Amino acid sequence: MSVLKSSVSDLTSSVASLSSQIQVIKQDESLTEVKSSMNNLSSAVSALTAQLNDAVKKQDQKQTESERSLDSLKSSIQTDQQNKQRNIESLSSSLSVLKSSVSDLTSSVASLSSQLSVSQVFSPYLFLFFLSILLNLSES
Repeated sequence: MSVLKSSVSDLTSSVASLSSQIQVIKQDESLTEVKSSMNNLSSAVSALTAQLNDAVKKQDQKQTESERSLDSLKSSIQTDQQNKQRNIESLSSSLSVLKSSVSDLTSSVASLSSQLSVSQVFSPYLFLFFLSILLNLSES
């Protein structure tokens, strides 16, 4: 019986050792599962970070394009305003020249009108005067 007791004692000791080893294996499996989950989580975070970085880059590109378009539009508006200002100045100058020309023309027309009035009044008298001179000359 002592052999049987010894065998049972050995068996109990072996079961305890086996139970302890099973606990270690379970802990190792749990640790492996945790490590795997952490790796999966790290990969997911990396993928999400990459997507976020891509989205930020695209947004920056859109903002840069918008800023360039806005700068181009501002430049075009400034150029248009400068051209309009030059056109207004040129038109103003042309109108001043036209006003002066009209004033000169008005003066010339008034002078010509005055000269025509005088010549129309004196024309018959001049004709008679020259006729009398010619007559006098022919008599002499």
